[in-house]
Amino acid sequence: MRRVPEIQGLRAVCIFAVLIFHTSQRWLPSGYLGVDAFFGISGFVITGLIIDQHRSGRFSLRQFYIARAARLLPSLMVTVALTVVGFSLLYGFNDFRPLSLSALAAALSTSNILFWMEAGYFDEISKYKPLLHTWSLGVEEQFYLIWPLSLTFLLGWRKVALGVIALFTLLGLAAAVAASATSPDAVFFLTPFRLHQFGFGAIFALLSRSRQDFLADGLLKLLVIGAGLLLCAMSLASFQSTLSQVAAQSAASLAAAIGCWAAVALHARGCRSLLGGRLAVFFGDRSYAIYLAHWPVIIAFLTLVEEPTKFQRLGMLALSVAAGLVLSAAVEHPFRLKGKHDPARGRKLAASLGSAVAAVTVAGAALLAPQRWWLKPGETAVEARAVAAELNAALQTVCRVPITAQTRASDVEACFSSTEKNVLVIGDSKAAAIALALTQYPEIRVTELSLSGCPPYLGTDESLLRWQSDNLQPCRIVPGGPWAQVGELILTLRGLQGVVLAGNTNAQEFSARHLVENVAWLQGRSFVPAVVDNTPLWITSVIRLHDAHRIVANDLRPFMDLHHYPYQRDRASVIQQESARRGVHTVKVLDTLCGASCPAYTGDRIMYFDKVHLTAAGASVLGQSGAFDHFVNGVLGRQPAYTMK
Repeated sequence: MRRVPEIQGLRAVCIFAVLIFHTSQRWLPSGYLGVDAFFGISGFVITGLIIDQHRSGRFSLRQFYIARAARLLPSLMVTVALTVVGFSLLYGFNDFRPLSLSALAAALSTSNILFWMEAGYFDEISKYKPLLHTWSLGVEEQFYLIWPLSLTFLLGWRKVALGVIALFTLLGLAAAVAASATSPDAVFFLTPFRLHQFGFGAIFALLSRSRQDFLADGLLKLLVIGAGLLLCAMSLASFQSTLSQVAAQSAASLAAAIGCWAAVALHARGCRSLLGGRLAVFFGDRSYAIYLAHWPVIIAFLTLVEEPTKFQRLGMLALSVAAGLVLSAAVEHPFRLKGKHDPARGRKLAASLGSAVAAVTVAGAALLAPQRWWLKPGETAVEARAVAAELNAALQTVCRVPITAQTRASDVEACFSSTEKNVLVIGDSKAAAIALALTQYPEIRVTELSLSGCPPYLGTDESLLRWQSDNLQPCRIVPGGPWAQVGELILTLRGLQGVVLAGNTNAQEFSARHLVENVAWLQGRSFVPAVVDNTPLWITSVIRLHDAHRIVANDLRPFMDLHHYPYQRDRASVIQQESARRGVHTVKVLDTLCGASCPAYTGDRIMYFDKVHLTAAGASVLGQSGAFDHFVNGVLGRQPAYTMK
């Protein structure tokens, strides 16, 4: 397939949408749709290339894969190797080990599968994954692996090829829509749920080989420019639900495919449009290298500058583009094959293979690097995986019931003891540490009923319930949110003596009114009620601060998140006042863990796993602090159900 300037122009629009989104999501909330448009373009270009070569009798699977390898591998492998080497100077052990694993996955074209297994694309932790962007390359390379063989088989039946591809495209879209509610990460990362986006491109590539003289030049130009403008307009919008994101991503791919189809028709007539201009084509030609380089540059910048200003972000954007241009000039273009009879063909193929071997070697060596390389003399090693394993082992002493649409009272009652007092901790991911802290009291039996990522709200404010459903995917397991169902379930439990409400209310959408409603719901029940205020919130993971040797005198106060701290204090005050007024116990976690100082360690054990969650050691400190004494005494009947501490 001949090079079409307007298609390169569309690539330029896509890459800058992605760049701006990654520089600041506020500037372009849905700029990630540029990646989806790339999928549509790839489906069009690759399908068109195979069709043209198949019709002329020149298509060879071997030559296709050789050309793809020479086109993609050198730049990718150089990026992987340089990222591993560069971030070995910036990262501590607990960040570097996952980076090494992702480097190996990127070199083997499986990073999308790895990141699907690990976490979501929009998570805060993505800030520490310099090769996260290679997920899309994994999807593309897996598409390249299966599509040429499938297409050459279909082209044997030209009359039905279009119908079969259209059918599979629609089935793929239906699968993505159907799975979006229950498996959003799989829909985002995994190739089977992305194939319909390539399918749109394939359909229009087939259509582009038929007559197109029924459309006027002006209309074709409008379609090309319209595809770019539509992508820009969609990038400015915000798509909250997973279903709307799937729809937007599919629309971006479809728009790009239509734009490519119109661009080919224009090119055949010798016409040009604005997207075929020199500047657009220049950046489109280099979009792959810019995409590869931009994310490691941005992550390096954010690692060094916690909260960049607007001007620093602009500098970050410019530096990302510059790095991509250097990668393109130094690696991508020199090693690209210039046809089957390129005189430097052997050298370029050797370089492609060599870069892959080098990248895998670097990634493998980094993965095996011992932790002691990052430690100062006499410093205690803290390994995130070991800390997580210790927490999970400690939680075996707690009977844990996950909140699902099918959770029943009998599931919770199965955890209850007939000889001990039963206490139920309800909440989100913070409930685990609170439940673990309560196990310090041997007279009570602790059960945890929780839903990670969905803070408890037992009130009736429709706007907050809608916000939770739109923005917090776990809250969607029950239409309208799970907490009304949980509240009804709790009131039917037999043998329950105490309830502790624990959850993350750092989001500004949780106003004082909503906290009051939570406390009010607990008032006057047959069980002894308690509500927990927030744990301290740090600017970054405490393990990460430890790795960077930044914690001085065992005090985390310099790393308090000052943006959220005033809200935390205000909300703690609201909880305490309302609890006192309504006869509900308050567990003052914030004051307990952060008094004259905010310790990071108890002995040589770290107290926080990330920015906010306690480790087993932290939960033990909280449980032994006496913060729960009044509540537990109330449960045990040693004092009136409520007394102010």
